[in-house]
Amino acid sequence: MVEAASKIEIFGDSPTIEDGLGFDDYANILLELIGNFDAESPLTIGIHGRWGSGKTSLMKMLEKRFKDDKNVKTVWFNAWAYGNEPIGLALLQQILNEFQKDEKLKDKGKNLIENVGKLGIDAFLRKTTTITLKEAEDLFKSRIEIKNTLRDDFKNVINECLQDRERLVVFIDDLDRCLPEKTIEILEVIKLFLDVPKCIFVIGVEKEVIKKGIEVRYKSKEQELPISGQDYIEKIIQIPFVLPPIREADMAAFIEKLGIGEREKGYVTIVAKYTGCNPRKVKLFLNVLRIRRAIAERTGGEIEPDLFAKLFVFEYVFLEFYENLVKYKDQDILCTLERLARGDSDEELEEELGSSELLKKYHENDDLSSLLRDEPLFCGIDIEPYIYLSGAEVSQEVTASGESVLDELLSGDYMKMSRAADAVNKMPDLEKQQSLNVVISKLKDEAANVCSNATAALGVIGDAGAVEALKEALEKGDANVRRNAAKALGRIGDAGAVEALEKALEKGDANVRSNAASALGVIGDAGAVEALEKALEKGDATVRRNAAKALGVIGDARAVEALIEALKDKDANVRGNAVSALGRIGDAGAVGVLKEVLKDKDEDANLRRNVAKALGRIGDPRAVGVLKEALNDMNANVCRNAAVALGRIGDPRAVEALKKALEDVRGVDRRVYAEKALKEIEAKQNQ
Repeated sequence: MVEAASKIEIFGDSPTIEDGLGFDDYANILLELIGNFDAESPLTIGIHGRWGSGKTSLMKMLEKRFKDDKNVKTVWFNAWAYGNEPIGLALLQQILNEFQKDEKLKDKGKNLIENVGKLGIDAFLRKTTTITLKEAEDLFKSRIEIKNTLRDDFKNVINECLQDRERLVVFIDDLDRCLPEKTIEILEVIKLFLDVPKCIFVIGVEKEVIKKGIEVRYKSKEQELPISGQDYIEKIIQIPFVLPPIREADMAAFIEKLGIGEREKGYVTIVAKYTGCNPRKVKLFLNVLRIRRAIAERTGGEIEPDLFAKLFVFEYVFLEFYENLVKYKDQDILCTLERLARGDSDEELEEELGSSELLKKYHENDDLSSLLRDEPLFCGIDIEPYIYLSGAEVSQEVTASGESVLDELLSGDYMKMSRAADAVNKMPDLEKQQSLNVVISKLKDEAANVCSNATAALGVIGDAGAVEALKEALEKGDANVRRNAAKALGRIGDAGAVEALEKALEKGDANVRSNAASALGVIGDAGAVEALEKALEKGDATVRRNAAKALGVIGDARAVEALIEALKDKDANVRGNAVSALGRIGDAGAVGVLKEVLKDKDEDANLRRNVAKALGRIGDPRAVGVLKEALNDMNANVCRNAAVALGRIGDPRAVEALKKALEDVRGVDRRVYAEKALKEIEAKQNQ
């Protein structure tokens, strides 16, 4: 990690000659190949790989192995440096300039360069950029009135300059950065003029660049290409060496050598995986990451640097996710996915996940979930300033087009519907009503999925103007429409829907009845208690669960007796919801039975945990004794909730037991919550 805002350490793009990517074996193989090759024959080797895959590093390692070999003369040609010049001429001059560096050959090299100039290479090479090899040969023969061809002259140059040396090895790098046609120009110059004994060319270039160059060089509206890119490669390059993907173990070693902090290392490991272990892309990512952190550090606390860095990982590796993150920022998609990744579970969260293919897609990506799970977290953070500082443009397509609003409303995907519903609710009243009417009209659509999605959309919009239409859909629609209608009426929360929901609760599809029970709880009308009590007694398990929960939300003490009876239910979730409901209602009449459940060590631990919490919410001092005993429970969650409950009750009789819990060595959570409870009791005593 960056130590301070004033110090930004950036990684250079220079290739390495020290093996950190597992290239040693490749360099040795190429060295052996060149050493065993017939010196009297020319040879062209292609080092092929994607941009940033390590082609230059491999060539540098190979060049280093030749440095101490007196029988080999090496020349390094950086094609990118001559991108705006006749690149073929530049290559010839570079080779001759290297020979000139030898004092013994200085004068001879100078004369040779002058002789090359006299051959009209510059003008010739400029013309060869738009003609074929055969045309180039004809042009050369007609233009040059000397007894030997340029190829023969260059052969003599090589022989004179090499003298007793066995080989000239020319490395041509950075062709990937040049225009594709420049790559073809270099290859044709090599084939036409430099294809002479003792010359070995090692060319680092991606195959696709050569193929693209062929298209540019020989493109014609009237006829097909005279040669395919692959055929051209096979004709010019005798030995193609395709760099294998960098192994994960080698990339891990490379990352380790970068000397970065643990958090950056975690980010880089994900980046490496999604960029094919490309070292250049890893360095590029780190550089931008550090710049963004520095920007965040200079905002005076408005932007948390680690969060801003994490956002960049989303942008760099999971671009589609990042774009949707920006698009659905008002729906808090990031917080929802963080909660899912961290294992949070509640009915609302599960409902969102079940109704959104978008959420499912990202939740099922293990690497993304791992990143979302790790701190720092975005839940509770206003993401708008982070998005603004990253330079992302927030898409306005939903608000700009009524058609796209409708598309997203009828998509059936909760996230998309939520975004579109926000757009509808921000419209002027007349325009909003028009949009609402369009969606309501879709309840009569012949396509069942359109009706069902329209029903769900009306609930997400949440406008009471849709209640009557939804009540009709709840009565007359198919099963899917009725399920969504019940849920939608609950979302809207209008008491005018209670009677229709009570009727739906009586019989029929279990999912419709379950949603009707939930909706009645959300509306919160005490008039629904009797209907919910009946559903709690004899409904399907999912109906009973939601009925118990709804009674707790309504909070009417008339339901206590029915909820106590539900503690005998065979379904653990029904019992759990009944316990939670009793806690929410807060009626002391439930304390006795809840104490008995908490004492029963054979009872489900999750249920007993909820009982401890419920007793704390009720706040009756009669529960202190059983809660003190629960501080020693084998289940950590039961202990924690017992401590919290004792703190809420505030009875000093719990002090000694809580102090003893401070010495509990079974887990730091037990001690932390005991300490908090003691402080709460002390505060209550001082009031």
